[in-house]
Amino acid sequence: MTENDDLKYACCFCKDTVSADERSHELDPCALLLIGHFDRSNNQQKEQQFFCHFICFRELVNDDGLLYIAEPGFPTVSEVIEDYSEE
Repeated sequence: MTENDDLKYACCFCKDTVSADERSHELDPCALLLIGHFDRSNNQQKEQQFFCHFICFRELVNDDGLLYIAEPGFPTVSEVIEDYSEE
């Protein structure tokens, strides 16, 4: 059990609850980061975070295999950082 197991979020697509203890997919809960003014410098951008079920997002984008984040070998953030530090 992690410190976030009791946190619950509302899926921005289906409006149902997304929580770590009621996972409909192993990647739940998911967060989407919307960046406004992405073509501008960081200090002129705006950000807002949304939450969703992985399955809801996958259905929305009509996943054609590009969501490789769900593949077993896809690295975590810490694994990527570790790989860069070894170079």
